[in-house]
Amino acid sequence: MPRLYCDNAATSFPKAPGVAEAMLKYLTECGAPAGRGTYRTALEAQAIIDQCRLKVGRFFNAPPDRFVFTLNCTDSLNLAIRGLLKPGDHVVTTLLEHNSVLRPLAWLEQTLGITQTLLTPNQQGWIEPADLRAALRPNTRLVITTHASNVTGVIQPIDDLGTICREAGVLYLVDAAQTAGVLPLNMSSQPVDILAMAGHKGLKGPLGTGLLYIRAGLDEEISPWRLGGTGLASEDLAPPTAGPARFEAGNQNLPGIAGLSAALDWLAGQSLKEIQEREQFSRSGWQIALSTFPGIRLILPESSSVNILSVTAEGFSPHDLAIIFEQEYGMEARPGLHCAPLCHQWLGTLPTGGTLRVSGECEARNDAQPNFHNLSR
Repeated sequence: MPRLYCDNAATSFPKAPGVAEAMLKYLTECGAPAGRGTYRTALEAQAIIDQCRLKVGRFFNAPPDRFVFTLNCTDSLNLAIRGLLKPGDHVVTTLLEHNSVLRPLAWLEQTLGITQTLLTPNQQGWIEPADLRAALRPNTRLVITTHASNVTGVIQPIDDLGTICREAGVLYLVDAAQTAGVLPLNMSSQPVDILAMAGHKGLKGPLGTGLLYIRAGLDEEISPWRLGGTGLASEDLAPPTAGPARFEAGNQNLPGIAGLSAALDWLAGQSLKEIQEREQFSRSGWQIALSTFPGIRLILPESSSVNILSVTAEGFSPHDLAIIFEQEYGMEARPGLHCAPLCHQWLGTLPTGGTLRVSGECEARNDAQPNFHNLSR
């Protein structure tokens, strides 16, 4: 039975061509730390970081020194949220967010006394700009929204939301875990102050890689929460005041960065328009295939979305569905709450354990149909 991987919303598979080879080359031919020596392989290691950062800057149309390497999107979000907020700050966010946003905010409510307002999506699954405008307060420091929900895939109007934030003088942080490498993101023109990204999803790099874009002028407003050696100005016990080094203490994940660099080389030769078309083709294919079974309910199937589709089935838990699909067809899809409990609460799927989330490439529109004959047994 062939493997049918349908969990790209968690991490992409397969990775871009050249990723594994680049990681292996670093591990077997270089292996040195970056920024810690003047010998040849140490300089080669630093060049891997520098070249990857240049490619990131080109891909997102911003100066390379605006991008920080992180471990994943969770790491990026924590760095921004915990580094920015102070006692008395107010935050506006949404019911759609991942626990990588919700848990840091809940923690800061308890420890710093910040306050937050949670916006409810409209029936199509996106946030109304007017609702954001109405939620802003004089002490609102930060607005946080996902770019696309990791449960429904619905795309949020970040340009409209960001424009409202700019007009109000409020910082805007976007969680682009599901959209970086899939939807156009232009940091020189879009009204986004901070962008958190995974390197291992749409960018097709390896696990253990993430990125954080920080608009120029904001570095000193974000307190680094990991301090240590940077290879620069070691005599100064204070952290660097600006640039990636402020937030990149310690040795970097060089195998991961080498792999991400190779993934960006591959992406540079792709058309984002064609990537989006493939994503929409796949989602449409899954909609057609999954809807053939009478008990299946598609969650927000008509909304503008990336290639994520959540479903429920009458009489089956999400975990039951996942087991049946894998056993009968080799389909690897993610059941549960997807670390977004408030989204499932809003959808009404929290009491039944969430949904089955399908996020895989659909080569033919009837790929999944054989699974559904087994559901009626």
